[in-house]
Amino acid sequence: MTVSQSGVELGGRPRVGAFIPQCDSDGRYRPLQCHGSTGHCWCVDSSGQERAGTRTPPGTAPKDCDRPDEPERPKTYCEQHRDSVQTTSPEGYPIPGVFVPQCDDNGQYRPLQCHGSSGHCWCVDSRGQERPGTRTPPGTPSVDCDRPDEPERPKTQCEYHRDSLQTTSPEGYPIVGAYVPQCDANGQYIPLQCHGSSGHCWCVDSRGQERAGTRTSPGAPPIDCDKPDEPERPKTHCEHHRDSVQTTSPEGYPLLGAYVPQCDDNGQYVPQQCHSSTGYCWCVDSRGQERRGTRTPPGTPSVDCDRPDEPERPKTHCEHHRDSVQTTSPEGYPLLGAYVPQCDDNGQYVPQQCHSSTGYCWCVDSRGQERRGTRTPPGTPSVDCDRPDEPERPKTHCEHHRDSVQTTSPEGYPLLGAYVPQCDDNGQYVPQQCHSSTGYCWCVDSRGQERRGTRTPPGTPSVDCDRPDEPERPKTHCEHHRDSVQTTSPEGYPLLGAYVPQCDDNGQYVPQQCHSSTGYCWCVDSRGQERRGTRTPPGTPSVDCDRPDEPERPKTYCEQHRDSVQTTSAEGYPIPGVFVPQCDANGQYTPQQCHGSSGHCWCVDSRGQERAGTRTPPGAPSVDCDKPDEQVRPKTHCEHHRDSVQTTSPEGYPIVGAYVPQCDAEGQYLPRQCHGSSGHCWCVDSKGEERAGTRTPPGAPSVDCDRPDEPVRPKTHCEHHRDSVQTTSPEGYPIVGAYVPQCDAEGQYLPRQCHGSSGHCWCVDSRGQERAGTRTPPGTPFVDCDKPDEQVRPKTHCEHHRDSVQTTSPEGYPIVGAYVPQCDAEGQYLPRQCHGSSGHCWCVDSKGEERAGTRTPPGTPSVDCDKPVPVAPTQRPESVCERWRASLIEHYGGKPEPQQYVPQCEPDGQFSPVQCYGETTYCWCVDQDGREVPGTRSHDVVKPACLPSVAPPTIRPLPRPDVTPPTNTDVILLYAQGQKIGALPLNGTRLDATRSKTLLTLHGSIVVGIAYDCKENQVYWTDLSARTINRASMAPGAEPEILINTNLVSPEGLAVDVKRRLIFWVDSNPDMIESANLDGSGRQTLFDTDLVNPRAIIVVSSTGTLYWTDWNREAPKIECSSVDGQNRRVVVSDGIGLPNALTYDSSSGQICWADAGTKRLECIFPDGSGRRVIHPSLNYPFSMVYYRNHFYYTDWRRDGVIAVSKDSSQFTDEYLPDQRSHLYGIAIATTQCLSGSH
Repeated sequence: MTVSQSGVELGGRPRVGAFIPQCDSDGRYRPLQCHGSTGHCWCVDSSGQERAGTRTPPGTAPKDCDRPDEPERPKTYCEQHRDSVQTTSPEGYPIPGVFVPQCDDNGQYRPLQCHGSSGHCWCVDSRGQERPGTRTPPGTPSVDCDRPDEPERPKTQCEYHRDSLQTTSPEGYPIVGAYVPQCDANGQYIPLQCHGSSGHCWCVDSRGQERAGTRTSPGAPPIDCDKPDEPERPKTHCEHHRDSVQTTSPEGYPLLGAYVPQCDDNGQYVPQQCHSSTGYCWCVDSRGQERRGTRTPPGTPSVDCDRPDEPERPKTHCEHHRDSVQTTSPEGYPLLGAYVPQCDDNGQYVPQQCHSSTGYCWCVDSRGQERRGTRTPPGTPSVDCDRPDEPERPKTHCEHHRDSVQTTSPEGYPLLGAYVPQCDDNGQYVPQQCHSSTGYCWCVDSRGQERRGTRTPPGTPSVDCDRPDEPERPKTHCEHHRDSVQTTSPEGYPLLGAYVPQCDDNGQYVPQQCHSSTGYCWCVDSRGQERRGTRTPPGTPSVDCDRPDEPERPKTYCEQHRDSVQTTSAEGYPIPGVFVPQCDANGQYTPQQCHGSSGHCWCVDSRGQERAGTRTPPGAPSVDCDKPDEQVRPKTHCEHHRDSVQTTSPEGYPIVGAYVPQCDAEGQYLPRQCHGSSGHCWCVDSKGEERAGTRTPPGAPSVDCDRPDEPVRPKTHCEHHRDSVQTTSPEGYPIVGAYVPQCDAEGQYLPRQCHGSSGHCWCVDSRGQERAGTRTPPGTPFVDCDKPDEQVRPKTHCEHHRDSVQTTSPEGYPIVGAYVPQCDAEGQYLPRQCHGSSGHCWCVDSKGEERAGTRTPPGTPSVDCDKPVPVAPTQRPESVCERWRASLIEHYGGKPEPQQYVPQCEPDGQFSPVQCYGETTYCWCVDQDGREVPGTRSHDVVKPACLPSVAPPTIRPLPRPDVTPPTNTDVILLYAQGQKIGALPLNGTRLDATRSKTLLTLHGSIVVGIAYDCKENQVYWTDLSARTINRASMAPGAEPEILINTNLVSPEGLAVDVKRRLIFWVDSNPDMIESANLDGSGRQTLFDTDLVNPRAIIVVSSTGTLYWTDWNREAPKIECSSVDGQNRRVVVSDGIGLPNALTYDSSSGQICWADAGTKRLECIFPDGSGRRVIHPSLNYPFSMVYYRNHFYYTDWRRDGVIAVSKDSSQFTDEYLPDQRSHLYGIAIATTQCLSGSH
């Protein structure tokens, strides 16, 4: 960031808190420098370096900087304490909230010390230790510290309560938000207590217990606590709702972010409700339900809730986008970090969008799509979004590195903690790099590689990166230990909670070591080993590590129990939730024990055993553990049931999800029972048995359990089936993954059943039996279960094998790990079979028998099952992809989890175009260097249609790159297959495979888009590897001609306008559509906005209309415009997924597309009417052409050309080339131009 001399950023925003040096008229440092924010002043020399001993705090007279330095006395203990406190960050910002000791002129502690942030004051002795009983809160008179200590009366309960609360951390920072009781001069509870952070007030009795019904919200008049309690009216619905919201934790801390309803004096809902944390407001009805369309974001005028609802205009795209963002959880807590689009008064996207959490800003077009190159980080001037885009220089290595860092998740949440490289104005690495989260800094070379020995931790002076490297001494044991601790993950995120040893300037262990996360401190010897008995918990005085060890008394049973509890993992991380016993000064169990995580308290005997009947839940008054046990009645059945539920593990961890029965004061079952985790409620009888038909799911009104049961009809078969499924274990835990049938109101099976865990759906008959052929995997369209079954062919051997595999247990649980054979559309075994759980793949023959020597383990290239088993090739060096893959597999301990990312590499070592997280469906496209292609990330069952950018290695000798067309043919299908263009003659509408041949061999190319000019008999194509557009005559012996070879990145779809003699193409990396004359001249850009993943393009010459697809994973669409780029509009955007292929049906005038996501071939008129499905279940179409009532498309599953009849909607023909690899574009070449040629 560039800052002017006035301390103002170039964008005009002041930068608060930074230290700005003061210079005289000659540009030299003024002798006295002061920090405008902290008020500290000091003297500097001619280089601006601070002169030792001249710094003065705010409010004291500064030093005379014109006097020469005098020999100074050694610093006192107070001065060392004061100067060791870090009050500014490495960047020069003040660190608010730290306690800085105050010393007098002789360097001794001033008797009265005060904390500038919290306002507390206290007296100290000559060593700076606080004198007990002298601390006073802000706004009260401080104690006279010159008077000697007086014998003091014993503390009262209120004073013990008040003084036991930790209000500052071990480092001296104030802990904000804790409730501190207020006591009077005699140490008794003041009748009216208030919470300083939340603003709530309430009355208490002499024991400090809250008096029911006296709590008031912030800003409301408090109750008169001197008046006796009056009988009060029953609570209203609003008051029950308000008072049920938990706003403080069991320890008394406020729980910020919860929505608390506002009620009027009569207990009714206030018409306008607002969320105090998010700032959103809305209107509600008399039941507190939100009135639709009344919610307003913070800072905007709120709706008049007294006016009746008015009809409103339909929501715009921006408003739908904005309102679909989930900003609060189901419990009403705000979900921080989500990106919420900003719309203007007309509902259109504001040109400049900003993310409120990360501070990034960017420009968008009218569809809300980000304009390339306009994103700016927080604190830098934003781009003028009203200026058109300018051409920009190519990105440097640093800029590619910086922009490849993922700082937001796919849902728009910020990913905190990632390291983002810093580049200068020319795009080169800044010599010094710093990690904004951890505070570490280091020097880098011109390639961004860290220079050894230059890394410095936060708060220490950084290395001068302009000085050449110097030889350094060998690392000490402490430094090796410190540097071996992993503080960042492989992705660059900080790993919080690890213990990092502290070493002195000579690399030796500092005698006292502290854990920055847990606050524990201990002494170590010269080898870094902990000295026994020196560990102290946070907030207690630490041991003097310079004193020799003293003999200590043996540990008591309580101390052994306490010290045996493991509170940190082997890696040094804190283990939350464990119970740690509390021992007194003599090592005996404290009579009352409490669990710090769950908030439960109980009494124990001298052996630490819990005394029966003394356990109290969080927030309830605890039992007086000094009173002897009273005679208790025997436990009831309900209490035995309740107390037998295990809610903590043997190690003391809470067990979440168990059902705990609720009993009344007499120990009887409450008539209505609810499960705290699942939210289900039901009625029970006096034995605790569930009453049939009373169970309600979470959020639904509960049954009135006081009404007697009504006669119910006998259960149906479906209801018996549904109710027999075990959804909770004998201990009351929910059992995830079981299939539960769905029944209608009459108890009959719903025609369509779905599995809640696996997402599979299927149709059933009246007995609940699955109807064959109706099962669909998650994310695919359902079968219409109301249509009768169609005649199906007999099952093949493969289909019998596949359907005989048991994938669910008799109870309906999924059985993970079974091998399920894969069959093609005709029911034959696919040549290559893979095991979904183990990842092994192998080749099979027509009977499904494994072919010897073809099995490959997970993560290795599979054998080509259409070729004989190959001999291992000559060894080549490992590629970048293979090295990265091996490194990550080693990092995962050799056994990656199914959801972990392992790079996928091609047989030649290049990155596979599609990368996925393990066995999940979370996939994206990458370029040749493994960098993610923006806008391609998807979570669908169908992987994105990614194209390679590196041609496979060539095989020598190379044939001549000249044209050899088939002879005596009138109609030919031309198809692109990597390094060649194939020719497939048509005999009528049948594929004539016997006369197919290679039209043109192009080694080193990746041919994708293909088009034909029927007037000149020339074929045109795009080359993804060479980044060119080319053409060649279809005459024998003709050679290729390069038309365009500049400013192309990823050219894909291509179209020829026969009538206007133009070519059109899409470039999917800069996301643009261009055109040119047929010889490559007259090039111009038609569209470069609101495109994410453009692919197919066609032109209808007869109407002068251009059509194209965009498979943007967030919002796929098909658009059109005139050939000159005017009248752009969306033709279809609903119900499409991966629209790869596009063609024109000249007989009907419809636009038709094949979708690899929905698996459908569909057609529609250009005005959006008449949409119909031609075929519902394609494999993986890529490109398509229409001819004589037939569609011919290239398919990535079959690696061939497939024909579909428009009239019968059936597959009619198939051609599989001898060389099996992906086919790309397809076009039709005819000796005479067809009507409506495109």
